[in-house]
Amino acid sequence: VDPGGAERVLQLHGASARQQVVVTGHYADGAVRDLTHAARISTDDAETAQVEAGIVQAMKDGATRIHIEHEGVKTELTVRV
Repeated sequence: VDPGGAERVLQLHGASARQQVVVTGHYADGAVRDLTHAARISTDDAETAQVEAGIVQAMKDGATRIHIEHEGVKTELTVRV
């Protein structure tokens, strides 16, 4: 989970669009691990986009924020439909 960097934007085209979110952890020993199954992923507006098992599903046109947290490290991204 990388809390820094440029704004992350996920563009979904249409109300039936979906995209898998992959959460990776980068460790001091150089290891990279898939943390998607362990991360908490939530949305500000479930009417615009829903998240289940790491898959973001567009529901209607608009924009919302997706929040990702793992072991106290947090990041977020904007979803535009």
